[in-house]
Amino acid sequence: MRTLRAAAALAVSTVAAGEPDLAALARQVEQAERAFTRSMAERDHAAFVRHLSEQAIFFGGGRVLRGKAEVAAGWKPFY
Repeated sequence: MRTLRAAAALAVSTVAAGEPDLAALARQVEQAERAFTRSMAERDHAAFVRHLSEQAIFFGGGRVLRGKAEVAAGWKPFY
């Protein structure tokens, strides 16, 4: 999540200064996605939780998980 926030901040500051570096932004998003995926592959629940926003919402199993704590608890069995 920090990487995505950094990418967004970079995008905002770069747009104000001129053309954004789309390749750099794409690399940042890809790195964040890979880190998120790695948290699942390595069964690292703490790393998974670090990627969650406080406003995270997950839908599934007929249930809605709202907020970082609830989503983290709901996904804990997968780890």
